[in-house]
Amino acid sequence: MSQGRCTLAQAQPQTAFAKTTRPAVSAIMPRERLFARLDGQPGRTVAWVSGPPGAGKTSLVASYLEARRYKILWYQIDADDADVATFFHFLGHAARKLDAAHSRELPAFGAQYADDVAAFARRFFRALFARAQVAVALVLDNVHRVAPESPLHTVLEAAASQIPRHCCLIVTSRAEAPPSLARLRVTGDMVCVGADSLHFEPGELAQLAQVRGHPLPGEALRQLHARTQGWAAAIVLMLEHAKLAGRIAEVPDDAPPKAIFDYLAGEIFHRFEPKAREFLLRIACLPRMSAAVAEQLSAEPKAARLLVNLAANDYFVTEVRSDEGRLYQLHPLLRDFLRNRAADELPEAVSPAALKRAAELLRDAGQTEDAASLLIECASWPEVAALAAEHSRAMLAQGRSETLGRWLDLLPAQLVEADARLLFAQAACRHGASRRHARERLRRPRGLDRRIRRSCAARRLDRGACAAHRDERR
Repeated sequence: MSQGRCTLAQAQPQTAFAKTTRPAVSAIMPRERLFARLDGQPGRTVAWVSGPPGAGKTSLVASYLEARRYKILWYQIDADDADVATFFHFLGHAARKLDAAHSRELPAFGAQYADDVAAFARRFFRALFARAQVAVALVLDNVHRVAPESPLHTVLEAAASQIPRHCCLIVTSRAEAPPSLARLRVTGDMVCVGADSLHFEPGELAQLAQVRGHPLPGEALRQLHARTQGWAAAIVLMLEHAKLAGRIAEVPDDAPPKAIFDYLAGEIFHRFEPKAREFLLRIACLPRMSAAVAEQLSAEPKAARLLVNLAANDYFVTEVRSDEGRLYQLHPLLRDFLRNRAADELPEAVSPAALKRAAELLRDAGQTEDAASLLIECASWPEVAALAAEHSRAMLAQGRSETLGRWLDLLPAQLVEADARLLFAQAACRHGASRRHARERLRRPRGLDRRIRRSCAARRLDRGACAAHRDERR
């Protein structure tokens, strides 16, 4: 890894910016039919929007909130949010966009709250909305990225009970609302918009074609609707294909949605210039990126211009803009398509060496969690160990022991045992769940024992783990 990397404290603004800034959506078409559904009855506080990838969930929610002039608190769920400490930590960062002074009064999640996450969540969300004088919308985007058994769903249920009547919580997910929220639906406090409702009707399709600068005559619109069944991703690709080819693409009636996407994306992809194609293949491994990271990874000097154009034309690239800068994210459908394509046409772009290089760039840019994901994917355990050792102190102080513990549990035992910081961090992560397990992990030869004691004394990260170690030595 290079020497210019960020500490975790320096990295947090970049990660928080990526997770908590509303994506810029180009070519927005107001869907009044669905806006009315989201409005619900007076006093509605929760909306759940569900559908498959490419159904237009994020675009719908972003355009709705803009049309209704809500003050927006946007939070993009990642797999790391299965650790609720990570969720509350970064949501606290997001709250600064509403009221920087008030955000400092929000309670901080710690290990002592792990046994009653719901009670802490109710307290947190009461405090979050306490000063909301105007209509505020909290959006939790892509909740499906966290498993149903995660405590985050307990947090969701608790949050839903704390939303003031003039505000709302909007959830997007590939899954429908869980049965635990059924009461809110019966009372009218929650509205649901599902996959069938998200399909574009013929009139909406004509309006979308107009917005995207490619109006179609009646027969062409009927063909387009019949071949896409109103699926947003297929409509966008077919409109772009029609611009380039001068006709509506033929697709089999029984083709599954992903096959349709891959076919149409391939047709359009082949019409890009070779340098643009190579650029896309080389950045496909990045979960999200700045233009600078994309340029360094791809060696393409026009990376910034290419990303801006892709986002502006809504080619399944989302731009996130704020005072902190710009980040870009590939739609999951496009990222999967490009990674599969790269495996066939440019294998070096998805090789372990490329993933390690991408992780290094993300780490230096302050995207620590994204870097860890790539390093884990390519089983680059020494680099994962180095990342965990460097950031363990801060993560434990933030209460994010579950995330840190997942990283450590993946490491070969010899890597953990070779570094007292990792051995201590692993014991500290497990101590909250099992004091006995923490003591067992700390039973080591005297030489290593002294190193652990020095590490404990120097860091004082978890007094309980140190006490467990001392008890064992007696």
